[in-house]
Amino acid sequence: IYPQNSCAYIYIVQDPLKLYSRYKSAGLNSQEALNNIINHFDDPRLNNGKYFLYENRQNWQTNVNSWNDENVKNSYRGKTIKYEDLMNKTEETLIDVIYHIKQTGVNINVEYKIIEDFLNNNQIPVENNNDQFSNKEAKSIYNNIDRNLLEEFDYNIVD
Repeated sequence: IYPQNSCAYIYIVQDPLKLYSRYKSAGLNSQEALNNIINHFDDPRLNNGKYFLYENRQNWQTNVNSWNDENVKNSYRGKTIKYEDLMNKTEETLIDVIYHIKQTGVNINVEYKIIEDFLNNNQIPVENNNDQFSNKEAKSIYNNIDRNLLEEFDYNIVD
């Protein structure tokens, strides 16, 4: 992408521990799930067998660092939001996103009633929070990711 070709971007970041749980639920073993976070090995089991889409992305840390970099956000008019905020504070997060788009020069009105109606008619699916992992697994993930990056997003660090 080029800054002159884009109005803005929204980057959604998710706790790597939640991603690890999702990968394990998709049928990966602990090592494969960990590899998808710290090394990024594409595994076809993660696409639920529906489609195969090659993603040109790096490991979690590199990906987050690249899109969350202040120079990149300023050049491309980017905004980073937490997936957890999108799920738990949906209306507030969507309003924030619309204001961000408006600030980039798009002529858009912030219509609170439309947002409220949209959310009333399109319920966010409740995620299955059967995250089962040991402290050892959490440590193996968090020890491979920059502590400052985890703290920036208020992700729990297991010591």
